[in-house]
Amino acid sequence: MTCRCAAGAKFGGQELYERLRSYLAAHVTSLRANASGLMDETLLNYYLKNWDSYEHAGKVISHLANYLNRNWIKRQLEEKKRDVYPVYTVRES
Repeated sequence: MTCRCAAGAKFGGQELYERLRSYLAAHVTSLRANASGLMDETLLNYYLKNWDSYEHAGKVISHLANYLNRNWIKRQLEEKKRDVYPVYTVRES
């Protein structure tokens, strides 16, 4: 039973990490595409409209990053896995 739990935790961490990486890449690409061509007040209004979502997402991603860093990423780095990096957040908690 212990082996299955450990394997499940490892798979869950990898899946979370990959989904976070894919989601962030797609989301940033979408935001950039939607903002392209906007200038001056229109661009500011676009940022203002998206600010609440940004703040909420920042909190959620910060908690997820802390979980991944403490558990799965730490173990992957100890095992010298490639293409796995600590997740840093730039917002204040």
